Amino acid sequence: MTGDVHRHRVGVTRLGPLPHGYVHGDFQERNWLLDTGPGRLAVVDLERARPHAVVFDMVLLACGPWVGRPDLRAAFFEGYGRELTDKEERSLRCLSALDAASTISWGVPHHDPEIVERGRATLARLERGDPG
Repeated sequence: MTGDVHRHRVGVTRLGPLPHGYVHGDFQERNWLLDTGPGRLAVVDLERARPHAVVFDMVLLACGPWVGRPDLRAAFFEGYGRELTDKEERSLRCLSALDAASTISWGVPHHDPEIVERGRATLARLERGDPG
């Protein structure tokens, strides 16, 4: 799996420019406030917000709630207004591998087996060729 991470690290540097925007930096459910009445979403916890490739905010979704739930992924992109380009899909895979390595390297010394397993599961999915 180490070779897979290295391949993705090199791969992301070869993709070239990606669509940029202002990203949240920690876009996941714990930072969402959903008003189900009008169906509005607000996000909190903005200390990691910055200009970046917009696909970056999809990494935690691809490694979390979208796993085994293509319906959630489809619903996200319906609301987003477009699917990812092939280049963005490749970058999502590369960024997911790097996130997995980071997750494992943080989780092991902090004795967080749940987060380590999430990283290992992401690498296993990528190795199988599954989305994310």
